[in-house]
Parts: sequence; C-alpha cells; structure tokens
Amino acid sequence: MVGGFGGGPRGVFYSVEEYDGRQILVRFVIDAEGADRCRFEQAFSADAGMTWESNWIAVDTRS
Repeated sequence: MVGGFGGGPRGVFYSVEEYDGRQILVRFVIDAEGADRCRFEQAFSADAGMTWESNWIAVDTRS
C-alpha cells in the first residue's frame, strides 16, 4: 500500500490486490475528524479507479 497524509488531516492509500481471480485497485482513506474522532473507509475499483465501491467504513471515537 502506498500513499500518505500530505501534511493534512486526510490520508489516502492505494494498493493492487487479487480478488476472485482479478486485479482490484484498493483505496483506503483515513480522515481525522478532530482530536478524538477518526473515520476509515475502504473501497474497491475494478475499472482502474474510474468508479469505487465502498465496502467498509468505520468511525472510531476516543472517550
């Protein structure tokens, strides 16, 4: 997986994985939504990033 935060509160990372015998582009986005909250989203693309299908979203909160 390659990518990074680029100096801001959002990190975007990409990799290529095999899924069901096909090469799939994977995107993983991390958004810091304040000091105590972070959102994670994973999405797959079968058309080289033209469209994305989100398949996992999580929001973590520190209490």
